[in-house]
Amino acid sequence: MGYAIEQIEDAILSATQSSSMGSYCKTIESYAGQLEDDIGKIVLICPAVLVMFSGSNARMLTNLKYERVIAFTLFVVSKNLRGNIAARKGDYGAYQMLDDLRGLLVGNRLSLEIEPMALLREEAILNTKQFSVYASDYETLAWYTKS
Repeated sequence: MGYAIEQIEDAILSATQSSSMGSYCKTIESYAGQLEDDIGKIVLICPAVLVMFSGSNARMLTNLKYERVIAFTLFVVSKNLRGNIAARKGDYGAYQMLDDLRGLLVGNRLSLEIEPMALLREEAILNTKQFSVYASDYETLAWYTKS
């Protein structure tokens, strides 16, 4: 068969929770619209890592075997009472969270039979006076065998 999207997402969540990020992140979970809440609710989850499946592409290798590139977006959300610059650059700020994710995920197979995770892109999503949100996109390659 192959790995279901949720299995890979769960492995990302588990690895993140078990890492040093698990000790300083208040929230590590699947993205479920948390960034659509009002600002008061968003700052309550900080610092946070939110994981979202962002798409896949498949290529047929044989009649029964496919190769799938599977992509995930990880949102890091940070706040700091001293303002936006501290939320980005301070201890447990967005930049540190991005660095920690990169160190954790790049080259990691997540104990699954997949290709190592690769970083595609990191970008700013939203910077307000209260918090910062950045996205980092990762992908892996997995195989699917039709039964």
